[in-house]
Parts: sequence; C-alpha cells; structure tokens
Amino acid sequence: MVMDFIVKDLDNNYKLDAFRNKADKIIFEISSEISTANCPYCGKESKRIHSRYQREIQDLPIQGKKVVLLVSTRKFFCDNDACCKRTFSERHTFVDANGKRTKRLEKNILFTSSQLSSINASKVLKNSNVDISKSSICVLLKKMPCFEKKCMGIMGDYMNNLMYAMEHSYSEMKIEIDQILKKTDYTTEDENSIFYAVGKCLHAMLDYAERIRSNDLDKDTLDAFKYANNGLKHGIEVETITKPTGGITFPIQFPLEIPVRRIIWKVKWDARSKRQEEMYLKHLDGKDVVSTCGEFIERLKKLKKV
Repeated sequence: MVMDFIVKDLDNNYKLDAFRNKADKIIFEISSEISTANCPYCGKESKRIHSRYQREIQDLPIQGKKVVLLVSTRKFFCDNDACCKRTFSERHTFVDANGKRTKRLEKNILFTSSQLSSINASKVLKNSNVDISKSSICVLLKKMPCFEKKCMGIMGDYMNNLMYAMEHSYSEMKIEIDQILKKTDYTTEDENSIFYAVGKCLHAMLDYAERIRSNDLDKDTLDAFKYANNGLKHGIEVETITKPTGGITFPIQFPLEIPVRRIIWKVKWDARSKRQEEMYLKHLDGKDVVSTCGEFIERLKKLKKV
C-alpha cells in the first residue's frame, strides 16, 4: 500500500495503524513496532510501559493537502535505580524530542527559506499547506549548524539572497517615492503604495540584520527600525509627506533654496519596548525615510560576519 510506504520512508520500524483523507488534510496514525526503548537519561533498556499518548506532528504535504502524523508514543518505566528519572517517553528518529514537524519537513522549510526572505518563505509554505510563521523560520535557521548549511549548499547563497532582497526592496521603495513626490496631489492609493514600499524595505533590512551576526552591528539604529517596523505591523502610520513652505522673495538672493518634498519618519504608538522607542526618537524621528534606510543598508553590507 502506498500509504505504508510513506510511513516506512520515515522509519522502517514504524507501521500505519489508521489513515483518514479529509477535505483539507491527510491524517496518519502510526506507531513503533519495537517493543523496547532506551532511557535517554541513563541509556538502560526498558520494556515496562507506564502509559501511552499521541503526538501530533506535521509532515510534508501530499497533493496540496496538509499531512498530520498522530504518533502513538509510549511512556516507559526506567528500572535503573541510579537514574535521575523514573519514567521517560520514547524518542522517534524522524522528529526532535519536542519537535512539531518531521526532520524532512524542516529540511524542506530551510531550503525554501534559503531562496527567499523568511516572510516570503512563510507565505509560499502556507500556500503549500505547511503551517509555519516567520518567527518559527528564524528559530529554525538560528538552530541549524554551519556544517548542515554547507551540506545543503546554501551557506553562501543564503546571505547573498537576503542582501539582494534588501537592496532590491530599497530600490523599489526609492523609485516609488520619487514618482509619487513628483505629483502635485496625493491620493489614498499613493499613500498606500508608500506604506507598502516602506514596509517591504523594513522587513528585508531587518531580515538581513538579524542574521548577519556581527559584533559591529549598530544595535541602537536596529532597535529604531524595529520600532518603526512594529508600528507598521500594528497599522500605525509610519511616515508623512513634508509640504514645501514659504516662497520666493524679491530681490532673489543666491544660492536659491527651493523647498523639496520628502518622506519623513513619523511614528507614534504605545510600544512595549521603551528602548526601541527611545532609539527611534534619537535616530529616525523626523528624518528622511529614503536616506536613513539607504545609509543603514550600506553599513550592513560592510559588516564582517563572526
């Protein structure tokens, strides 16, 4: 049976107990065929079962449907008097001790994340019925050892892809703002376009900054941008268009200063992190959005990774 093969591909010592194909997901109930387990604390083998429970673990999607493994997990008595634990749960080779996703699914998530930013990777994976958030992707990436990254062939390309995404989103934001500032009147659609472009640039910058792992990273300015980004996620207006004031007086004096419209930072919301708010007021408030982002990106690109 095909479904048996899927289970055996996880671990040859497991069997399929039940199978349900629902409208939005496929559920496998599986269990180990091995009658014993070794205590993870002392290594002693045990046959005495204390109790049983089910672990819900997400696996690779099948035909566009979410796959859920309901793994029968036994709790054993440890008969070693010298052991610090009286009972222990059996370990499953295809998932970490407290994991919620199979190792093969996590490998797929890491590969997808190496090609995209964590935000876009989360969207792509959700479209494939893999439940994972941006923050969970970041946690997985930080836990992954360097040698695993090299084996997957993504160590160098990963940061290069993030840098490209950061530079590209900044260029898009700059072009969008330049075009809108040339207009005499601004529509709600223009304001939404600026909001989206600034948000996209912020996400890409923070994605790169969080992974560069450099001792020279300017954490004060990073916190300032985090405050602006968190405000954006809460739907707060993060920028405003300055209006030219004054006019030309006669006789004209040179050099002639012509007022220029700019997009400046204007964020105000009740953030939990007072430090981020303080850094925002110090480094960004009232300053030009395009130039502050551009300067920070250039500094990020010059950082040396540890």
